[in-house]
Amino acid sequence: MLQRLGPHAANTLTATRVLLTPVFVALIGAAPGTPVLGWLAVVVFAAIAASDIVDGRLARRSGSESNVGRTFDHLADICFVLAALWTYTRLGLVPWWVPAAIVASFAFYVIDSWSRPTARGSLVGSRAGHIGGVCNYVLIGVLVCNDSAAIRALSDSTLHVLFGLVPIYSGLAMALRLSARRIPAPDVGLIPDAE
Repeated sequence: MLQRLGPHAANTLTATRVLLTPVFVALIGAAPGTPVLGWLAVVVFAAIAASDIVDGRLARRSGSESNVGRTFDHLADICFVLAALWTYTRLGLVPWWVPAAIVASFAFYVIDSWSRPTARGSLVGSRAGHIGGVCNYVLIGVLVCNDSAAIRALSDSTLHVLFGLVPIYSGLAMALRLSARRIPAPDVGLIPDAE
């Protein structure tokens, strides 16, 4: 079915993630009183995560990569991550500073990208930022299974360790972006004067 959409398949998957985000939020908000909704939230989370994995690969394979599609993907990701984590914060399961650290890191990413003369208004990704984004998804996956689906495989102290890692990897992504900007480019093609 996705092949029939051609160059729009990747953006269709990203749009699906956007449409599933309020469904996911509603499910995790209602899950404490109805465990079956927690399991349904796990299924919706799996669909959201799969769409995030597949959409970029699909865009590259179909040759439909674009700055607009990349920006749409990043906005879909941050909207999902923040909506989920703020809902868990409202439920008293996640400290407020966890989504706040992600907001700070994403804001820095956008400002840093747009301030680069070569970026021309597009978002410039980094390996550390990508790893941080994956960690954000993993954290939500842990929360939806552990709390919303009531598996309770992890203790509160283990969850607090995971929460403590968020500002660390978010801050590290910002620091690495900043340090990459300060490293001078090598002088390629210049031949030192012979003595």
